Amino acid sequence: FEVDEQGALIRAIGVHYDVTDEHRSQQLLNTRLHVSRFATTHTLDELLQEMLDQAELLTESTISFFHFLDNDQNSLRLQTWSTNTLRNMCTAVGERRHYPLDAAG
Repeated sequence: FEVDEQGALIRAIGVHYDVTDEHRSQQLLNTRLHVSRFATTHTLDELLQEMLDQAELLTESTISFFHFLDNDQNSLRLQTWSTNTLRNMCTAVGERRHYPLDAAG
């Protein structure tokens, strides 16, 4: 800082450092650790749903779900939805429902 004879500030020098990338990296690391720990005490279906919930938090999304493509490469199997998707948006019926890929919306 530099002040004049009366003590009034006439010049200041500062440093700005953007920590956005570091914060994002720490968020991802914490999420990975959380999901790894979660996996040791929950079922696969619970893990998939938790992964979707965490992905929504990281991406600020409001809907997420897993579909698996069957070995025939023509059929989808609806596996699970995020908690928010189930509560507020899901109209699909039946977990693990199979349907043709060309009928997917």
